[in-house]
Amino acid sequence: MIKKLICATLALVSAGIAFGQCPLTFTGSNQAIVGVYVAPVNGDEPIVDYNSEQLMTPASVMKSVTVASALSRYGGDFRWQTTVKAIGPVSNGTLRGNIEVTGTGDPTLGSAQFRKEREGFLTALRNAATKAGINRITGRTVQASPWPDQGPVPSWEIEDIPGIDGAGFYTLNWNDNVFSLTVPSLNTSPKIPGLKIHNAGGKGGLKFFRNPGSYDLTLTGSLGPKQSHATLICSMPNPPEVLLSQIDSLLGAGGGKDASGANST
Repeated sequence: MIKKLICATLALVSAGIAFGQCPLTFTGSNQAIVGVYVAPVNGDEPIVDYNSEQLMTPASVMKSVTVASALSRYGGDFRWQTTVKAIGPVSNGTLRGNIEVTGTGDPTLGSAQFRKEREGFLTALRNAATKAGINRITGRTVQASPWPDQGPVPSWEIEDIPGIDGAGFYTLNWNDNVFSLTVPSLNTSPKIPGLKIHNAGGKGGLKFFRNPGSYDLTLTGSLGPKQSHATLICSMPNPPEVLLSQIDSLLGAGGGKDASGANST
């Protein structure tokens, strides 16, 4: 069945090209630039070649080129290194100084795609701190960046910025650089320091908007007639800041509660 479907699709595409027409039709196709190139893997002449030399803006297909380049350069066993250092003396379970975190762009920290395969980053950090005799810190968790954070690409469509497509890339990536927003409670997971949510309401389905780098998120629309709640997935304005704040809470930074729940002094 699949082979028949592929053959039928190629036949239709070939027919479209034979008549000099765009082989794919969709709403708005008259305003789009379409290119199709289908060739056998053995290097024979292409079966379909329509507009293949037309220059176009690269889309998500370029991710495969990036992955292939990384595998070729570093190999499948490459591992990112995220370094955590205690800066200062430790006395009676208290680090009198800061925790310094240096990231190298690891996209897997806190990722939902890896939670079942290995120990979580925060769990590993807490265990390492306990082994080093650290229950709380008097300072803060700070970031040492080997290069500037990129974040959202300036050329991205602004309507993509607030959603999962606008997650961006940072030296310290956390939780896939997204958070969940529950409506109508407006609770977020994880907590986003400095985030301000403006619930404008109105008709229609739920939508949200946030400018690049902004901590102001505007929510419009309402729940459906049969919905009691809904969960929206939003991009983080500053993922490294979220991770650092979670480490602060974990280690009772600056006089908060330590990992055991006791008040630090």
